[in-house]
Amino acid sequence: MNIVVFIQEMVNVIQEQFFSNYPAVHVYKDAKSAPRDCENMHVRIDEVVKNKEDVQALGIQNGDYIAYDPKTEITESGFIKSRF
Repeated sequence: MNIVVFIQEMVNVIQEQFFSNYPAVHVYKDAKSAPRDCENMHVRIDEVVKNKEDVQALGIQNGDYIAYDPKTEITESGFIKSRF
């Protein structure tokens, strides 16, 4: 699932993805039953980073807000398409 991080300075919005640690049922037998909690989920930043300092250089800090990206699109004829 795609998410967006709103950093505190609001100078940038970082695109990210939200994943289960066990994303594929055909690979992980417990994928269906794994709880969707902090221990079994992770965020992948769509930026090249190698360490904590690289992440902080993007402006990302503890406490920044994240939100689901509904991929909203408004068609030329006025219809609104969104995942939510």
